[in-house]
Amino acid sequence: MKLLIALLLACASAFGHGVHASLTSIQFNEASKSLEIVMVMSADDVETVLRRDTGKQIEVDRGAEQLVFGYIAKSLEIRGLKLQWVGMEVSVQKITAYLEAKVPSGDPNGLNIRNDLLLDLLNDQVNILSVKRAGKPNAKASEHLFNSRGTWQTVKLP
Repeated sequence: MKLLIALLLACASAFGHGVHASLTSIQFNEASKSLEIVMVMSADDVETVLRRDTGKQIEVDRGAEQLVFGYIAKSLEIRGLKLQWVGMEVSVQKITAYLEAKVPSGDPNGLNIRNDLLLDLLNDQVNILSVKRAGKPNAKASEHLFNSRGTWQTVKLP
């Protein structure tokens, strides 16, 4: 999986924007009983989908946080958990969004996740998801691919 991620990133760099992929990292923080979520996606593609949905000229670096969060909240779902917006960083090519979700049971194993990010815009979009426990740098991550809308996957933490 790491090879696939490296290949996707290399292709995206070499060909400008020839690969449509997002990367999502979820870490379970045992102390706070929460999932810490970092999503990296194409700024151009998010602007395009927000323009389509609102009918307005949107620039994600100019006060569009609520629109970006609204789109992410429609696209990324963790069954039974509520996503909370933490913030985002925007560069010319990418948006890095930060979210969290409390795990009331304290047990994140068997999470059901749907990641439809940008799949409503791009036929070749691939969403890569990596899940692991925070504070365990040598622990192997559980890695998943989402490339069709409405697909749910059960995710287990290693």
